[in-house]
Amino acid sequence: MAIRDQMNEWPVAVCCRILNVARSGYYAWLASSQGPGSLRKQENMALSERIEQLHDQSMQILGSRKIHHQLTQEGVKVGRNRVHRLMRKMDRRACYVPRKRRYARVLDPARPNLLERQFDNPPAKQTWVSDITQLRLENGCWFYLATVLSLPNRRLIGHSMSLQPREELVIKALEMARRAEGLTHQGLFHSDQGVQYRGERVRHWLLQHGFAQSMSRKGNCWDNACAESWFSLLKREWLKRWGAQPHARTKRLIQEYIEYYNFERPHGSLGYKTPYETVLPLKSGVQ
Repeated sequence: MAIRDQMNEWPVAVCCRILNVARSGYYAWLASSQGPGSLRKQENMALSERIEQLHDQSMQILGSRKIHHQLTQEGVKVGRNRVHRLMRKMDRRACYVPRKRRYARVLDPARPNLLERQFDNPPAKQTWVSDITQLRLENGCWFYLATVLSLPNRRLIGHSMSLQPREELVIKALEMARRAEGLTHQGLFHSDQGVQYRGERVRHWLLQHGFAQSMSRKGNCWDNACAESWFSLLKREWLKRWGAQPHARTKRLIQEYIEYYNFERPHGSLGYKTPYETVLPLKSGVQ
């Protein structure tokens, strides 16, 4: 008000600078204090009120395009850009959660079944079988375990645990198996057709270390029965008695069972010897 009173004596810019007031703010106040304003302003106020009503009636789901359509159905002559501008000014927008985009992974085709369930007399001296299982933690999250067993003695030579079922889970288990058993030429690696085993990194690791890759037939769990039966023993003999546990506790329980299974548990198919007491037969390579 002081600036308006001094307009005849001093320029507006000088008054605004002395009073530390923005000129745009002063002119906006001046326009609002001069009554209801222009016809366009009155129309915008009426439009904004109706837009607000329509938006609330739709539970704030509709956006400017559909709000504009409803206004034209009511006989209101208004452009969509104007509706969009008024909604943006009122901070009104369509409320929705964008759907997740899923991108198809490029996977290698499934490999043929070279093992053919020859668990007790595998076709290669160094034959490994592998699988992944998921376990429920105390907080409701999933916990993933990948294992690598050596045939025919069923010795668990590699494992890896993670909260994410990625290729890295299999790679870590394979690296542990390599350190535990060493490598010979013409090895055989068998698994199911899971995406982790068909990924480029796993395929490259097997080729680099001289393993032929074998996979179970689609939907046939018996083709990888040795690997799956180990998970059944882990859950039935050990984990189920404790129920869902925290992450760190679950890892300790799994490690305890692996030590017991390899060094102390008698295996019926091995003449009641432990896996570490069983000597592997000599084989020349994949037949």
